Amino acid sequence: MRMISLCSAEGPGKESGGQGRWRGNPGILLRTAYRDAVLSSAQVFRWHKAFKDGRKSVEDEQHAGHPSTSRTENNVVRVKAVLDRDRCLNVQLIAEEVGLLKMDIHRIITEDLHMRKICAKLVPKNL
Repeated sequence: MRMISLCSAEGPGKESGGQGRWRGNPGILLRTAYRDAVLSSAQVFRWHKAFKDGRKSVEDEQHAGHPSTSRTENNVVRVKAVLDRDRCLNVQLIAEEVGLLKMDIHRIITEDLHMRKICAKLVPKNL
C-alpha cells in the first residue's frame, strides 16, 4: 500500500511557521496525479469515521439484502426461448410468461442477449 503525504518540509508551499504544508486544495493535487483513482472527500470522511469508531479491516463487510439471482443462466435461456418463439413480444409480456420482473427481463435482453428493439421486433444489435 502506497502512502501519500501532502506535507513537505521544503518546497514552494513552505509556510513561515517552520511547519511545512502545501497551500491550496490537496484534493486537486491528488486528482492531478492519480486521476479517477482518488476517493471523494465525502468517502474519505466516511472511512475516517468508520476507523475512528473501531473498524480494523479494509475488507468489505457483509451486506444486507438479497443477492441478484434473476440473471442466472437458466433464466437467460428461458428468455431466449420465448424470444425465439415470438420476437414481437414486449418486455411486459415476456416478464409475465417467464415470471420475472420487467427490469430483469430488459437487462437480460440488452446485456446478456445483446438485443434491442427495432420496428417492434427484438433483434441482435449487430444487425
